[in-house]
Amino acid sequence: MSSRNRINFTSIPIKITLYMIAVLLTTAILMLIITNRHFNEQTGRYHEDILKRKENAVLASIDYLLDTYPGKVTKDNVYQILEGKILEISDINKLNIIIYDLRGNVMLSTQIEEPRHPVLPQNILDSLAKNEYYNETLDSKDENRSYYASYNYIKDVS
Repeated sequence: MSSRNRINFTSIPIKITLYMIAVLLTTAILMLIITNRHFNEQTGRYHEDILKRKENAVLASIDYLLDTYPGKVTKDNVYQILEGKILEISDINKLNIIIYDLRGNVMLSTQIEEPRHPVLPQNILDSLAKNEYYNETLDSKDENRSYYASYNYIKDVS
C-alpha cells in the first residue's frame, strides 16, 4: 500500500470532523435519554390522574348508593347494601374494588383472584387513621405492570 491511499487521522481537519461527529452523537444520545425519561414521567402522571378520577367516581357512586338507601345505613348492613351494586360500580369504572371492614378484613371484592391484602397491613391502617386515605404504587417485575391501590374510608356509616 502506498502512503498516499491511507487516511491520515492525525491531520487537523479529520480530527475536527471526528470530534464534531462524537459531539453530535453524544448530544443525540443525551437528548434521547432525557426525552424518554420525560415521556415516562408524563405518562405516569397521566395514568395516575386517570386513576384518581376513577377513584373519586367510585367513592361518589358508593356515597350516592348509601345516601339513597331508604333505610338507616349502619356498619352491620353496609355489606348487604353494597353487595348488589359493587360489581356494577366496578364494571362502569373498569376497576377492581375491595371493601374492608374497620378491622381491615375483606368484606367484598370484585377481584377474581385472592386480594393482595386479605387483611390490611398495620402501616395502611395507621396511615388511614392519620390521613383517612392511603395510596401505593408498585411495579410488578414478573408481569411488567404497575399496580396502583388507593384506600379510603366510606364515611357517614353509623
